[in-house]
Amino acid sequence: MQRTLVFLALLSGAAVSLPAAVSAAPANELAQAQSHQQKRIQALSRRDRQGAYEALVATGDARPPAPLRDATGHVIGLSVEQRQAATREAAIDLAALGFTAADVSAYRK
Repeated sequence: MQRTLVFLALLSGAAVSLPAAVSAAPANELAQAQSHQQKRIQALSRRDRQGAYEALVATGDARPPAPLRDATGHVIGLSVEQRQAATREAAIDLAALGFTAADVSAYRK
């Protein structure tokens, strides 16, 4: 009986601590992604491509096509924050490759 009570106490303690750990994971991933983006933007600055990045973000030419699809072809629903992060990532990639907002705009036409 006592072993059962100890087991139930341990199990309930794990059930209480698990949601706290799970909810901290997305916040940690977001912080890591933002840190990674910031490092990439700093690298663009060192290569004098910060202006191209800022122009791509400002014009919105770097935004990913809507709707995004996963590998199986299913539509991915993104929040506003996720869409903005994807736009920043695309702008960083394009600026790193040497593309400007004018290049992307001409390509889209």
